[in-house]
Amino acid sequence: MTRNINEKIYRFLLSAAILFIAVLGHGQSFVASIYKDKKGMASNRVTKIVQIPNGEIWIATQDGISKFDGLYWTTKADSSIVPMGLSGVQMEVISDSSLIMTGSNSEGPHLFKYKNDQWSSLPLPGNDKLSYLLAKGINFRSTNLILGSQDKIYRYHEEQWIEIVLSDFDKNEQIKDLVSWGVKTLIATNKRLLLVENNQFKPLLKQNNILNI
Repeated sequence: MTRNINEKIYRFLLSAAILFIAVLGHGQSFVASIYKDKKGMASNRVTKIVQIPNGEIWIATQDGISKFDGLYWTTKADSSIVPMGLSGVQMEVISDSSLIMTGSNSEGPHLFKYKNDQWSSLPLPGNDKLSYLLAKGINFRSTNLILGSQDKIYRYHEEQWIEIVLSDFDKNEQIKDLVSWGVKTLIATNKRLLLVENNQFKPLLKQNNILNI
């Protein structure tokens, strides 16, 4: 008798669980679209994705830069300004709604700006053979063009680079990541976290092996 009751309870609970999962799954259904080079992308090997203020999605690939407006793909293959096959590509949207892109090839690092449907090349600060990290933004409306390299960060202001030396760096310390908003820049190194504000910096946290923020 007890066994029959337990089996009925088990079957009831099992049926209720199946029904619950079915209803839950139905409520969370979604549709996904898959895009590849055959749909218009420059390449299937994507290195960076950024959405700019007008809603367009920009994708850096191993063979060029493509944008998607929600309906159509366009590949930006302006070889006179942006060389193909750049490695280590980084892209961010800054406060003037420009798209900033960095990348390197056999000639060294490059820095580009895209605005009003045109690419332009920007000068790099300091030694043009160094590798640079492009600061990420929390909100494009307050994101500045900032690069980091070795023990320095560089802020682009009125078409000039302002250099800020992080004077207490030791020889083994390296910048790993940057985040910019307004006049503030958060810097992660392999040893600590720093905040730069109005060209002054202060340590926030000592922590080894910070990879990104």
